Formats: sequence, C-alpha cells, structure tokens
Amino acid sequence: MAYSLHANLRYRIIDRCLKDLSRPYFHEEIADAIQQEFDELGLDLDRPSKRTIDYDISNMRSGKLGYEAPIIFSKDDGYRYSDPGFSLYKLTINRQSAHDLTQTLLLMKQMSGIESMPVFARSITLLEQELQIKTEGCRPIIYYEESTNDLGKPWISILYDKIRRRQTLNIHYQPFDRQPRDILLAPYNLYEFYNRWYLVGWQIDKKRIAFISLDRIIDVNDSIFPYFEVPGFDIREYMAETFGIRRPDNASPQTIRFMVTKEESHYIRTKPIHRSQKLLDVHDDYDIYQLKVVLNHEIKYKLLSYGASLEVLKPLSLRHDIIEELKSMANRYGLETHERFLLILAGKNHYMIFPVP
Repeated sequence: MAYSLHANLRYRIIDRCLKDLSRPYFHEEIADAIQQEFDELGLDLDRPSKRTIDYDISNMRSGKLGYEAPIIFSKDDGYRYSDPGFSLYKLTINRQSAHDLTQTLLLMKQMSGIESMPVFARSITLLEQELQIKTEGCRPIIYYEESTNDLGKPWISILYDKIRRRQTLNIHYQPFDRQPRDILLAPYNLYEFYNRWYLVGWQIDKKRIAFISLDRIIDVNDSIFPYFEVPGFDIREYMAETFGIRRPDNASPQTIRFMVTKEESHYIRTKPIHRSQKLLDVHDDYDIYQLKVVLNHEIKYKLLSYGASLEVLKPLSLRHDIIEELKSMANRYGLETHERFLLILAGKNHYMIFPVP
C-alpha cells in the first residue's frame, strides 16, 4: 500500500512538471522536483532513479492506470504532454466555486504567521496552480486583524519543522526581567494568543507543560535528550479551562461570578469572554454571568478591562485582588483611597467613584 501511495505521489509530481511549459524537464529536473516534494512533506524517501522515472512514465502512458498520458520527449524540451490541456487530475469547477476558492486562499494568506512558513506558502501556490485560480489583484471579502507583533515570526517555520520531526530542543530564552536561561523542551504545538505566538511543549527539567514566547527566543538547538510526549495531551482540551496562556501547576478551574451593567451585557452576551460563560440572572439594571476557568493574570486583567461596567462577586480571592489593583491604580493617578471608596467597591453598586483630591 505504501509503495502504491508513493508511486501515485510521483505520478502527480510528474504530471505537474509536464504541464509546466516555462522550462524543460529531463530526468534530473523531474527527480529534483520529486525529491523536493518528498522533503517538504517530511517523507524519508530516496531520490528516484532514472529507472524509476522511466518506469513511472511508461505506466502513465500505458493505460494500466486508467488513462493514457500523451507524454512525448525531445532533446530540446525534455518530457512534456503533446496536448497542453491534458492533466491527470483535471478538476472542473463552476464560476461560483472558483470565486469561493479564491476567497478561501486569500483568507489563508492573511493568517498571522503564514508568510513565515514556506511549506504552507508553497501549498497555497500549488493550489493556485492546480486549480488555475489567480488571487493576485483580487480584493478579499473577509479580513483578519493584522498582527502587530512580528518579532517571533521568523521562528515559526523552524519550530514547525522541529515539531513535525519530534525533535527535543534546547532553547536559549530571554525573560523580560531576568538573565537569559536555557530551556529543555519537547515541542508539541504552535499557539497564538492576542497577537503573540507561543511554542507549547513539555519542559523536561520542570516536568510541566510550558508556553515559550517566540519573540523572546534567542537561539534554538537540537538536543540529544529523548523526545517525551505526554500521553493523551491535547492543546484544545488543555486550553478549554484557561483564559490566556498562564496556568499554575496543578491549578483547577474555579467558578467566577460577576455582575455587568445592562449596556455592557449586550456586548458580553454576544462576544463571550470564554467558552464556559453562562448567563445566570437577568435584572432591570444589570445581569449576572458565570465563568469556569483557572485563575491567572490574564483573566484578572480581562475582567478589569471592562472598568466600572463589571464587578466581580466571587471568588473572594479574585475580588480582593481586583480591589487591590484598583487601589494601586488610584494611587498611580494621585487619587486617595479612603473608606468611602472601599465601601462602594464592596457594595452592590456596579459603578465606582474616585474622589478628587
């Protein structure tokens, strides 16, 4: 079965070469194209010999495969089809489908980091060639927000290849407020959160899942340490209980209950903070919601971002952290935090008053 799959892959590559009239294809050029495709797909296969290519072309001509490819050869042009319109994998699509496929390819090109991954960029180009779709000059209907963080993107293609090869890495990493250090990591996934890319994997020395920010990586080297994979690890399940990327060791999700002004509730209801969000109670002036997530800095600052429109009711530990944060903010802006200010925060009013000094 593997032999048949590899042969069919060679037929497809040969077909693509013979349709390319921009250059001649002899045995060497066809072998180069096949080897390049094998390498990009991560297949550990030998470069095809002249005998293998001759055998493949003979099969394509013979009719044994369900078609008789009109392959001709000349000393000047090499191998090509006598009928320029012939293709083994001819696909006919209607006008609407062509439009939808064009928009799909344009959407893929917008994805943050895609330009840093040659293997994906080449796949998009191959789709354009195979489907005869031109995206150049076309206006996308759907737009993604463009990422403003480009520092880590050069690592995406390199790390993608390391993950694919299951290669343990020694990463020279620069924290924001400490000296550079080395991290021994078995890489699993690349993950984007709020315009920042992270490498997710098993930190071998700490024996935990770690998120490594790509924009703080100084260097990456292969390690001789054996690759370790956590049984059953799934990044989607792991992140289902977390907002952001910080998850304290052995932390379990907790129930967060908060009150939101009616005006802000419309936005929170239609754009949930987290997939666990539930609407519990509806009142004339406010609504009450609930989340179930691991407590971390990201969820605290996300809730703070709603300002006076949102008040955390429980857990008390998170409520206390937010009160302390608000007191620090008041001090930062030169406002006094006295007893009345704290009473308003602790009460049921869903607004806050900062006394003017």
